[in-house]
Amino acid sequence: MYKKYHVIGLQRTGTNWLNELIQYNFYVEPTQADFWKHLTTLGVKSRRNYWRQWNVMEKDLFLKDDTFYIATSKDWELWCESLRKNAEDFSKSHRGVIYKNPNGTRDVYNAWHDWKNKQLSCDNFVYHNYLDWFKNWQTYLEDIHKATGWKKKHSFYKDVPYDIPRSENFDRMKYIMELDNDQTK
Repeated sequence: MYKKYHVIGLQRTGTNWLNELIQYNFYVEPTQADFWKHLTTLGVKSRRNYWRQWNVMEKDLFLKDDTFYIATSKDWELWCESLRKNAEDFSKSHRGVIYKNPNGTRDVYNAWHDWKNKQLSCDNFVYHNYLDWFKNWQTYLEDIHKATGWKKKHSFYKDVPYDIPRSENFDRMKYIMELDNDQTK
């Protein structure tokens, strides 16, 4: 049914961890996607580590029938906090929007969520919030397994036991502890 997958979301939303989680738990390959995992209609396309700017239309962000899309995002405040810590690729990919408009960052966030909301009814698209992924990843992997039929690599789902490539200092448990601390206050 779904031969490939594509993890998508704005920068700093756990896409690298999700990609590794899928690779570690299922026998499935990522797609050579037609659009970049962080792309919005307000951004740029990236091919082979080189940035080209041109207008991206919503029709360019289409879902392929043979690909399963796994999406994530953060709540606005948490996402802005992450961007303040490291916004290098966001600044490159959406520089025209954020430099021309004081509300550009919010516009990018809204554009991604508007596009995501239009995909929610598609059978090959699953979305969960960043913190929900962290707390419920095993349940969500089982939902993905049921939707895709992908063969499991382990008898039970396992978290990624190694450092996440392209995500320095990534620590899923740090976010869970911070969330739990905020809820007890």
